[in-house]
Amino acid sequence: MQRNHLLQLLEAALAARQTEYALKVTRRYLADWPGDLGLQLILARTYVQEGRLKPASAVLERVLAADPEFAEAQRLRAKLPTPGAHTLFDTYILDGLNQPSALPEWAAACREAVLAEKVGDLATAIEKSRAALAAETPSPLPSLIHLSALWHGGQLDLALPLAEAFAARWPSVVAFKLCLAECLFAISQPTRAIQLLHEAATADIAGQVPARHWGEAHTYRALWPSELTTELPAGPLPAELITHLGLNRLPGKISAAKSSAPIPAPSEELAEIQATLEALAAKLEAQPGAAREAYVLLSSRLRLTALYGPEGFAQISAAMHALATAQKLMRPVVIFVDEAASLEPFGLQAVNAAKAWDIKLLLHGLNAKLRAAGERLGALLIVGGPDVIPFHHLPNPVEDMDADVPSDNPYATADENYFVPEWAVGRLPNGVGNNPAPLVRALKKAAQNHTPNHKTARTQKFWLARFLEIFFSFFKNPSPSTSSAESFGYSANVWKQASAAVYDVIGNPRHLQTSPPLEARQLPPEGLAPAKFSYFNLHGVEDGPEWYGQRSFDDPLTLPEYPVALRPGDVMNSGRAPLFVFSEACYGANVFNKHVDDALCLRFLDSGTRAVIGSTKVAYGSVAEPLIAADLLGKCFWLNLSAGLPVGEALRLAKLHMAQEMHQRQGCLDGEDQKTLISFVLYGDPLAVAVQPTPSAAKEAKRRALKFTAQKFQPQTAASTPLASLTPESMAQMKKLVAQYLPGMTDAQLLAARTRTAPSNAKRPGQQATVVTLSKVIQSAKRQHPHFARVTFDAQGKAIKISVSR
Repeated sequence: MQRNHLLQLLEAALAARQTEYALKVTRRYLADWPGDLGLQLILARTYVQEGRLKPASAVLERVLAADPEFAEAQRLRAKLPTPGAHTLFDTYILDGLNQPSALPEWAAACREAVLAEKVGDLATAIEKSRAALAAETPSPLPSLIHLSALWHGGQLDLALPLAEAFAARWPSVVAFKLCLAECLFAISQPTRAIQLLHEAATADIAGQVPARHWGEAHTYRALWPSELTTELPAGPLPAELITHLGLNRLPGKISAAKSSAPIPAPSEELAEIQATLEALAAKLEAQPGAAREAYVLLSSRLRLTALYGPEGFAQISAAMHALATAQKLMRPVVIFVDEAASLEPFGLQAVNAAKAWDIKLLLHGLNAKLRAAGERLGALLIVGGPDVIPFHHLPNPVEDMDADVPSDNPYATADENYFVPEWAVGRLPNGVGNNPAPLVRALKKAAQNHTPNHKTARTQKFWLARFLEIFFSFFKNPSPSTSSAESFGYSANVWKQASAAVYDVIGNPRHLQTSPPLEARQLPPEGLAPAKFSYFNLHGVEDGPEWYGQRSFDDPLTLPEYPVALRPGDVMNSGRAPLFVFSEACYGANVFNKHVDDALCLRFLDSGTRAVIGSTKVAYGSVAEPLIAADLLGKCFWLNLSAGLPVGEALRLAKLHMAQEMHQRQGCLDGEDQKTLISFVLYGDPLAVAVQPTPSAAKEAKRRALKFTAQKFQPQTAASTPLASLTPESMAQMKKLVAQYLPGMTDAQLLAARTRTAPSNAKRPGQQATVVTLSKVIQSAKRQHPHFARVTFDAQGKAIKISVSR
């Protein structure tokens, strides 16, 4: 069996908790290829699942001794008991999440160096990573980060003595061998260089380290095996594994994929497996209503009819029912809040569609009825904009220009705690006007995405088809990997470091576009290139359709300060619209009194985008790491979506993960955290799926949110503090920070100061922090750009957090 197929089988075995079989298969493979670091990680994961932490730790020590940049292995080691401070530092340096409370300066500098190198800023990477040379840690990772910056920057004369020294101190690290070999080739010492490459190939037989540093098609690829295969252990697969692969809900049988290669005759054992799977598929086909969860499509008959007339309502209603029945993951439910006939089966009464709280109570009643029948509300799609089903207008927790925060969060909970969503919520908004066509198109497109022959067919079909693919060898070649062209990132240049840390989840940070220098007028006439994932971290304004870039403090003054980066006209149909969009722009999801050509979010949806996530009001983020607010939410969302979670669940769990992360850092959620949680909404079908799921990754995404869900966070209020009470030292520090990151805000107005006290369940209960809000309106050539910055000081007057509006 080929390695890529073996990995799929082992992932399924771990998901089915068949550790005995996973150990048997992994050990059989490692007997042939002991230097496969990826399979050694699976061995460690299997030990952890069995509760055998000592052998798991021993395997991870060996893996990380060879590849300290192996982020997944670092994360697993950090979860084991007593991981050690250097493990926590290494994990944070690599992925930027779960920042340790006592982070040394060299670790923070190493994280900045990692991010700088990812965006191609090698000069900054070299400068920041110099602090690693003074690191008091047994880990080779800080030294490797500094060496890599010199190595990739072509400074081999400086890299050579360091590579010699580091390789002597940490002789197992593959990357040190590779760097030293390249340096030796450069000074005409090929004999020792080739020996080092052979040692590297033995220690890392799958070639993950050279692929990371040199790319997949590197010059020395011939020294590594072109194909890694093994024989499966004798005997049938465990029945539990077959059940895990087959007992997902399926519409019917899965036909084998066609192949030009002859199909081998299956053995009796494999024939029995196939017969079992087909019987399970047939059984599930006969039970289409067995779903535990309900997918609720909700709208207002009276308001749709008032907007579009009886015929327009009929078209929308038909499209809603078509979408409800096209998806097979959940029980379909279509209700109109003011139509008694659609509510009668649940024993519910019609409510006033103009009152958001009444609609929330209706959903509470519906969920109670479903639970009484052994089901529950799994996902909600609101059909129509705020003129059909209103947003909840929640109090604004931040002192900025927004009077309130339009939000769909309360529709996602059964109680009053709208910070903790219990089910996924999406909305298909309609623009202003009396034409139902855009809304009907969006509903039909969402239904088409659920058809069996569509690329994003249900995950159950994927797993059964993949199972048959592996065991009957219908495909001789590995399935194509995800192309880097499937992602697009576009950021204001002023916060490109933070954007790069987010974009790193879905693409190469070197490919992140920034404005300036890029402007909308420089985009190709056919608009944006098609992409599966599109990430935007640009400025937005309430009264205009464009998104803007912003010049960085170190950009030439000849560049425009606020160039137009993207216009609705730059988003085209004909298959060029991105499939999934996350935007951090202020008002990126503002649809009040907007036409399709007046709001980029509506333009995306009308052009074929399946889901748009954005903020209804002012959004906040960071300038650099550590990520906060919208940046942290975006990173968590992309992690979840790329793991195969439906987009609504990806956003729901991202909010919980973000809240958990900030609660751990601060002991509570401050104003910009709260506003991020309630202002970001999903436009689109919440059941839309971007990629076929990885069960372990999806499980990990849900695990990250469990702790916070149990906390049932209640917002903490902050007492007003007189501005005159701020110390001169705090004021000077604040001005220095603002001048460094936001030069245009140096003379900003101080709006307010509030002091909060950490609650009793925080890490440091009773600890106080003061948040100061600054404001300034900056005039560009054609538009005013309101800016807000928030600086948090600890009880000693030290600035510990800065957030800026988008």
